[in-house]
Amino acid sequence: MHDQEQAKNAEQHFEQTVQADQVPSDAPTLGVKPGTNLLAILKSCPTGLSSNELRRLVEQGGVKLIPSGEKPTSIDAEVDLEKVKTIQIGKRRFFNLEVLEEQG
Repeated sequence: MHDQEQAKNAEQHFEQTVQADQVPSDAPTLGVKPGTNLLAILKSCPTGLSSNELRRLVEQGGVKLIPSGEKPTSIDAEVDLEKVKTIQIGKRRFFNLEVLEEQG
Protein backbone atom coordinates (compact mmCIF):
# COMPACT_ATOMS: atom_id res chain seq x y z
CA MET A 1 0.00 0.00 0.00
CA HIS A 2 2.76 2.44 0.87
CA ASP A 3 4.40 2.06 -2.54
CA GLN A 4 1.13 2.73 -4.36
CA GLU A 5 0.59 5.88 -2.29
CA GLN A 6 4.10 7.12 -3.06
CA ALA A 7 3.59 6.41 -6.75
CA LYS A 8 0.29 8.29 -6.76
CA ASN A 9 1.90 11.28 -4.98
CA ALA A 10 4.79 11.28 -7.44
CA GLU A 11 2.37 11.17 -10.37
CA GLN A 12 0.35 14.09 -8.96
CA HIS A 13 3.54 16.07 -8.36
CA PHE A 14 4.69 15.45 -11.94
CA GLU A 15 1.31 16.42 -13.39
CA GLN A 16 1.18 19.64 -11.37
CA THR A 17 4.74 20.80 -11.89
CA VAL A 18 5.68 19.61 -15.37
CA GLN A 19 2.40 19.22 -17.21
CA ALA A 20 0.30 21.98 -15.58
CA ASP A 21 3.32 24.30 -15.02
CA GLN A 22 2.46 24.96 -11.36
CA VAL A 23 4.82 25.59 -8.46
CA PRO A 24 4.93 22.63 -6.06
CA SER A 25 3.56 23.35 -2.60
CA ASP A 26 6.66 21.87 -0.95
CA ALA A 27 9.16 24.14 -2.75
CA PRO A 28 11.83 25.40 -0.32
CA THR A 29 11.92 29.11 0.55
CA LEU A 30 15.07 31.23 0.27
CA GLY A 31 15.61 34.58 1.99
CA VAL A 32 16.92 37.16 -0.48
CA LYS A 33 18.04 40.74 0.12
CA PRO A 34 16.67 43.47 -2.18
CA GLY A 35 19.09 44.34 -4.99
CA THR A 36 20.54 40.83 -5.22
CA ASN A 37 21.54 39.80 -8.73
CA LEU A 38 20.45 36.58 -10.41
CA LEU A 39 23.78 34.78 -10.02
CA ALA A 40 23.81 35.33 -6.24
CA ILE A 41 20.25 34.02 -5.95
CA LEU A 42 21.01 30.98 -8.08
CA LYS A 43 24.17 30.20 -6.10
CA SER A 44 22.17 30.31 -2.86
CA CYS A 45 19.81 27.63 -4.20
CA PRO A 46 20.91 24.15 -3.08
CA THR A 47 21.21 22.70 -6.58
CA GLY A 48 24.80 21.48 -6.51
CA LEU A 49 25.45 23.29 -9.80
CA SER A 50 28.60 25.32 -10.40
CA SER A 51 28.56 28.98 -11.43
CA ASN A 52 29.44 27.97 -14.99
CA GLU A 53 26.58 25.46 -15.11
CA LEU A 54 24.18 28.08 -13.75
CA ARG A 55 25.44 30.61 -16.31
CA ARG A 56 24.88 28.09 -19.11
CA LEU A 57 21.36 27.35 -17.87
CA VAL A 58 20.49 31.06 -17.91
CA GLU A 59 21.95 31.57 -21.37
CA GLN A 60 19.99 28.59 -22.70
CA GLY A 61 16.69 29.73 -21.18
CA GLY A 62 16.65 27.12 -18.41
CA VAL A 63 15.80 29.58 -15.64
CA LYS A 64 12.32 31.05 -15.28
CA LEU A 65 11.01 33.77 -13.00
CA ILE A 66 7.50 33.10 -11.73
CA PRO A 67 4.75 34.43 -11.96
CA SER A 68 5.92 36.66 -14.85
CA GLY A 69 7.26 33.70 -16.83
CA GLU A 70 10.29 35.78 -17.84
CA LYS A 71 13.41 33.86 -18.80
CA PRO A 72 16.40 36.08 -18.00
CA THR A 73 19.25 36.12 -20.48
CA SER A 74 21.93 37.67 -18.25
CA ILE A 75 23.30 36.08 -15.10
CA ASP A 76 24.11 39.59 -13.81
CA ALA A 77 20.52 40.84 -14.05
CA GLU A 78 18.99 42.26 -10.88
CA VAL A 79 15.84 40.43 -9.81
CA ASP A 80 12.82 42.59 -8.92
CA LEU A 81 11.63 40.86 -5.76
CA GLU A 82 8.37 42.82 -5.88
CA LYS A 83 7.41 40.95 -9.06
CA VAL A 84 9.22 37.62 -8.70
CA LYS A 85 7.97 35.18 -6.07
CA THR A 86 9.50 31.91 -7.29
CA ILE A 87 12.46 30.89 -9.41
CA GLN A 88 12.49 27.72 -11.50
CA ILE A 89 15.82 26.15 -12.36
CA GLY A 90 15.53 23.55 -15.08
CA LYS A 91 12.30 21.58 -15.30
CA ARG A 92 11.87 20.38 -11.74
CA ARG A 93 13.68 22.64 -9.28
CA PHE A 94 11.59 25.40 -7.71
CA PHE A 95 12.54 27.87 -4.98
CA ASN A 96 10.22 30.41 -3.39
CA LEU A 97 11.86 33.78 -2.75
CA GLU A 98 11.24 35.72 0.43
CA VAL A 99 12.41 39.31 0.76
CA LEU A 100 14.71 39.86 3.73
CA GLU A 101 14.32 43.28 5.29
CA GLU A 102 17.53 45.25 5.43
CA GLN A 103 18.62 45.97 8.97
CA GLY A 104 19.88 49.44 9.39
